[in-house]
Amino acid sequence: MKIGIILQSNKPERVWNTFRFAITSLKAGHQVETFLMNEGSELDTIPDSEHFDISKKVTERYWLGEPVWKFVARKMSPRALFPR
Repeated sequence: MKIGIILQSNKPERVWNTFRFAITSLKAGHQVETFLMNEGSELDTIPDSEHFDISKKVTERYWLGEPVWKFVARKMSPRALFPR
């Protein structure tokens, strides 16, 4: 199944759940594309918290495949942001 996710929030719980869903879907064999819009494009500035390890989820999502489209739009190198 092809799944498109649009993240428009910078609230840690919503961001964490978005990436948790994307990771679970990828591991189940689905094709997932994640688009960051509005406050969601602030992903690289959202800090981890006690309950939500956002950087870990984003890194795991990146290495599972399918790009997060913010990086293409900003011409950033995701490999520089998410080393193995």
